[in-house]
Amino acid sequence: MAKTAKKSSKAKVKSKTASAKATTKKSVSQKVEAKASKIDRSVTLQKIYKFNLFSAVAYLAFAALSVILVSKESVSMVLTHATKDELASTSGSVLGPAYRTIATVEIRYLLAVIFVISAVFALLLATRLRKSYEDGVKSSISGLRWVFTGITLALTLELTSIIGGVEDVMTLKLIAGLILVTTILAWMAERANKGSKKQYAAFGLSLFTGTIAWLPLIGSLVGTTLYGIESFGWHVYALSGFLLVGLISIALSQYRHVRDGVSAKGYLQLEGKYLSTDFIIKLGLFAIILTALYK
Repeated sequence: MAKTAKKSSKAKVKSKTASAKATTKKSVSQKVEAKASKIDRSVTLQKIYKFNLFSAVAYLAFAALSVILVSKESVSMVLTHATKDELASTSGSVLGPAYRTIATVEIRYLLAVIFVISAVFALLLATRLRKSYEDGVKSSISGLRWVFTGITLALTLELTSIIGGVEDVMTLKLIAGLILVTTILAWMAERANKGSKKQYAAFGLSLFTGTIAWLPLIGSLVGTTLYGIESFGWHVYALSGFLLVGLISIALSQYRHVRDGVSAKGYLQLEGKYLSTDFIIKLGLFAIILTALYK
């Protein structure tokens, strides 16, 4: 009986020891998983930081190569106004449309300006504004990126419109302003949809303003194709189409965000997608113009 009791006691001790070990292993495993989760999130932010640094260097390289390798082809910017039409003014003064050239600029310099500004913004996100930027990303609202992206995309569509025959300065500034308003409304849509509220008002307005910004360029492309003696070069259509696809991709990403909501971890992936799409748009801009206007 005594031996049986001792065996039973030993069995209980072994059982408790095994249970304690299992609990300890489970606890350690959970801690490791928790740490891994934190590390993964930190690495994701670190990747975004490194991507911004890489983008800054790449944009500066694009700017330098644009000045060196792109031809000296220039575009004119005009101011539309009314003046006396001498032919029509037979019995009185008749006003007709007129244009005054106020600037003639080489495309390569306009392209370089876009890349230099993009480089400055990317560098700011990776250095001086890094903490504010990453705090915004963690809270699923990336205001700084929306503003910076809006400015550079506004300049990109403005340059594309100039190459596509839109020369009136006021129209060009209206195009740029509408794109900037579009990205600010997209930022407001993120704020309105924090916590998966599914508010579509700001997002819908951003689609509207973004669409309006394209009308002068579309009108120029269609009008030239239908009524012009000659059509634009292939690069004008390629550049317009590539930029349009890129902006639609950004709009679709935000639509899914508004429709489905996104967690803090999911927003990090979304932020990476926004940054990479913006970079691809500018890479395409550089590649198309360099291919078409290489010295």
